[in-house]
Amino acid sequence: MSTAYSAVHNNSCLPFIHTWVIKEFQHFCDKQNLLHFIISEPFNSPAPSDSNNNIKLEYTWRLVADIENIGEDFSLYMYIAALQTDFEREKELNDRISTFKFKVFKNQIHGNMNSFEEFIMFNQNSFTHRTKFGIKNAHGGKLCKINQLFPNNDTSISTDIIIRVHINEVEKPQNDFKNSINKFSLLSHSLEQFFNNPYFSDITFTF
Repeated sequence: MSTAYSAVHNNSCLPFIHTWVIKEFQHFCDKQNLLHFIISEPFNSPAPSDSNNNIKLEYTWRLVADIENIGEDFSLYMYIAALQTDFEREKELNDRISTFKFKVFKNQIHGNMNSFEEFIMFNQNSFTHRTKFGIKNAHGGKLCKINQLFPNNDTSISTDIIIRVHINEVEKPQNDFKNSINKFSLLSHSLEQFFNNPYFSDITFTF
């Protein structure tokens, strides 16, 4: 089971942030029965506006969580896939340039906020990529090792994880769609907001 949340804030100094909650993540981490890929529902982020027509555009994305068990490397990889919008199809655009950063949070002791720990991508710096459309062209990298999420590699522990992707867009004018950087924003929400909201979880925390 997974849920997701995005909300737009008009502070242009902040990136857009999308939050994806994967509940009972341990079920995906059985080495004998790895499913490997978990794919999020599509979500939209603000795109650079068409300055000539003052049209508010959106980009569509999916997140892909990949659990890999190769030799000693049992890790969670995270990728983002760009889905072509009607506007991009009309303009015959084949890719888009964006800057990304991933974070992951976990909860194993339901009801105890102190149980949350944060792990940042193996290369914690943001990365900029020209992403072609389609799931097979998803781009990203290692987020964390599975044993960072499960003490003693005990993947039987009930674990919910929150994955956040920060997205900064490269603004493109209508004619060549390839120029200056324009940052869009999403209000940065606390973990408390997601886990006390019945839309996202059946867990209630007291603060």
